[in-house]
Amino acid sequence: MSAKAKRKAAVLAVTVMTVAMLSGMIGCTPKAETQYYTVDKDSLSIGIISDTQLTANYDNYAKNLEKSLEYFKQRDTDVLIFAGDYADLGTKEAAERFRKVYDDVYGDDKPINVAVMGNHDYWLDAFFKCWEIPFKSKMRGRFESIFDDEYISVKVVNGYTFFALSPDDGSMEGKYNIDLAKKVLDEAVARDPEKPIFVITHQNPKGTIRGSSAWGNAELNELFKNYPNVVSISGHSHYSMLDETNVMQTEYTSIGTQSLSYTDFDPGYEPVGITADIESNPMLMYMTVSGNTVTTERIFLNSGTEYSPETRYVFSFPYDPDTAQYTMEGRKERAGAPHFVNFFGGITEYKGEKCIEVTAAEYDGLVTEYRMKFIADGQPVKFTREDKSVDTLKYFSDFFQGYNALVLRFAIPTDLPSGKYTVEIYALESFGNASETVSFEITV
Repeated sequence: MSAKAKRKAAVLAVTVMTVAMLSGMIGCTPKAETQYYTVDKDSLSIGIISDTQLTANYDNYAKNLEKSLEYFKQRDTDVLIFAGDYADLGTKEAAERFRKVYDDVYGDDKPINVAVMGNHDYWLDAFFKCWEIPFKSKMRGRFESIFDDEYISVKVVNGYTFFALSPDDGSMEGKYNIDLAKKVLDEAVARDPEKPIFVITHQNPKGTIRGSSAWGNAELNELFKNYPNVVSISGHSHYSMLDETNVMQTEYTSIGTQSLSYTDFDPGYEPVGITADIESNPMLMYMTVSGNTVTTERIFLNSGTEYSPETRYVFSFPYDPDTAQYTMEGRKERAGAPHFVNFFGGITEYKGEKCIEVTAAEYDGLVTEYRMKFIADGQPVKFTREDKSVDTLKYFSDFFQGYNALVLRFAIPTDLPSGKYTVEIYALESFGNASETVSFEITV
């Protein structure tokens, strides 16, 4: 029997004195159980992934899952955190595909699972396409068949609490059992008021990390505010962890997982640069917990290398908001701004289509966004975006691919009339610090 199998065999499961009504097909009342594990190491190693969006096929998304699990296995990972959306649609075949990949890599010697459902895992295709009804109990059962565990679970590993809090439905914002969560968190604080408490949800707590404003859950944020040692780990947004605001400390600590499928973005922006590929750079996060210190690494899945080892996030507990290192305000003040060197802009042709080409701004880090204003006869052109009239268009750079290219190409707005324009452009980094504005002339 392997060392991890022995550890699992020695698990002591005790029922938490918390029983709550959770929504299901027939209104059953499952119990949240606390399972205790001991790992014979001075520090815990934790692999974090989410949003695999699998189908029945062994496609690129399944291969990304396989690569990530092989990476975790090679590093002798103790805990696997999965933050939801194992499937694009929660079919039996998608669940079987995930489980097959997991079994093929790990066999019976799997790490300790801390996994939650996502909104996609509650979904099925139209009835006349799949001939199934997505009863909640059935969809939860499929998820649980992957991880041999309940869809809500509490695990204490070497004294650290890992709380897998799945949403109770498949809505985009997610509905959560806040009463149950409060009791679990109270018990975690009572066990040790100084240790971090890892809470895994699919939806982001609203108003925290990048991407949480559109589809985040406000109730989670209001709950976690009362527990400063919470480390919220969430998926759902698919937002790149290379944006520094995908980790944020407010009254507590929030971390976004990105995804193993495709990168997504905040609404209200123009189409991503025409040379960018949103599936080109899947990433995972690796976390080490030692004493009351948590250290994270951002890993490029394709190469297995770490992004910027010199800027790892290091969190200390018990958490003190007054001395926190990763608040928005403090980091924006320290970050500085991008700048242009030998700037050039104009119209070029790329793969048979005309587009805007500009020299990228330079920065000690990643330039994440650009703003453009098109001026004709001294007046900025007005565009309609999200039912609003705007005179400045927003663009993401190619930062999510892991680098800033020397030259960027953007599609010409389809609603820009033909004519001559002065284009004003400036660049921003993660925290919103802006470069100087430069300009160039175009004719479309």
